[in-house]
Amino acid sequence: MKPFTAETILNTYGDMLYRTAYSMLFHHADAQDAVQDTLIRYLQKKPSFNDEEHCRAWLLRVLINRCHDLQRQRRHTETADDLQIVSEDKHLYVFETLSKIPMQYREVLVLKSLYGYSDTEIARMIHRTPSAVKMRMKKARELFREAYDDRK
Repeated sequence: MKPFTAETILNTYGDMLYRTAYSMLFHHADAQDAVQDTLIRYLQKKPSFNDEEHCRAWLLRVLINRCHDLQRQRRHTETADDLQIVSEDKHLYVFETLSKIPMQYREVLVLKSLYGYSDTEIARMIHRTPSAVKMRMKKARELFREAYDDRK
């Protein structure tokens, strides 16, 4: 499969990349930076892929790594109080709840729940074993449930 242009990448994967970055960082400017850095990395590396799913997984992995870097640079986790919530919309409530979960659990929850990746695929993406992914998912669900229930 021949490499995509920057415009094709943005048109095909831009929304998905932004939603993923925002669900991990909860900050619009940082999410935009992470997507931009991912695109720059793609253009610098010019990787070749077997299929579109491989391309999508590569982009998500690079994006998640960049989100981790930005989290470390910030040296603090944003709380729900830092979010500007305009209304009690259900989606905002989910994002607010996600913001209370540590990054290592949030990333597996996002990859599995939002994008439907299997435990094995997530394990390859985050360089862990499938059993470690299952344990993180179990813990992530518990943390999400607790944070969600605390809100009520």
